[in-house]
Amino acid sequence: MSLLDTNKLTWFKDGGEPLKSGYIYVGQAGLNPQEVANQKTVTFTDSQGNSFPAAQPLRTDANGRVQWNGKAITATLYGSYSI
Repeated sequence: MSLLDTNKLTWFKDGGEPLKSGYIYVGQAGLNPQEVANQKTVTFTDSQGNSFPAAQPLRTDANGRVQWNGKAITATLYGSYSI
C-alpha cells in the first residue's frame, strides 16, 4: 500500500499557497483521474486506526491537508497513481 498523504503533508497551488478547500482526484497512472472509470480506490485511516474507502474527489482543509469531517486524515492506496 502506498502512502498518498499524511496529516503533515500539505498540497500547494501553483503560486505556492496551500490548496485551501481543494479537490484532489486519484486515478490509474498516466490516465485522467477525474474520469470515474480511471479512479483508484483510496483508503482513509483515522487517528483511532479505523480504515474506510474515501469518496473522490478528496478534499483539502484550510492548510492544504487532505481532510475528512473537518480533520486531517491519512490516505493510502495500492500501486502507481496519477493526481
